Amino acid sequence: RPPRSTLFPYTTLFRSATEQAKEDARIAYASKAKNLARWAAVAQQNIADRTFGFTLDAVTKHGEKLDASDADYKQQADKKRAQVAAATAKLEELGVTDNSHTKLTPANADASKAAVLKALEARRAAYDAELAQQQRWDASRKAFADDAEQFVAWLGEQRSQVAATSGSPDERADAIRAIHQDGKPGEIGRASCRE
Repeated sequence: RPPRSTLFPYTTLFRSATEQAKEDARIAYASKAKNLARWAAVAQQNIADRTFGFTLDAVTKHGEKLDASDADYKQQADKKRAQVAAATAKLEELGVTDNSHTKLTPANADASKAAVLKALEARRAAYDAELAQQQRWDASRKAFADDAEQFVAWLGEQRSQVAATSGSPDERADAIRAIHQDGKPGEIGRASCRE
């Protein structure tokens, strides 16, 4: 058995290496945890944008961009949370229970990820509402255009019928009154366009 004086330097070296490994693990965890927290904060600000377009075509096309954006944010959230989990496991493996480099805990990491996912859900709900509204407006515009086209066609028929009247002035006046019907058909057509 070697003398104790011979073992002392190696024991000290081993302890020093162990403490350095623990410190490295603390720093690594702090870096990953802070990175996730910062990313989540910026992500939520970006996700809060509710500009989807101003026409049905634009909003519909934006849906594809939204799908890609959602997938990317979710992938990043999973990746960054996994990095924190790996750093946490390393701390546990080394028996580290303190970390002067950050106050962020795994629970904070879970909360950051959950906040991003919640923001994505809110954005998706807002998009679905905007898409539904644009679809209603588009249907209303098409219905108005159809009604207006029918009304214009009816006016053309009225003019043609009036132009085709003949006979004495009184006879023509009676014929025109019969065509006009006190304006009731025209009022019905105008009302349909206003709805």
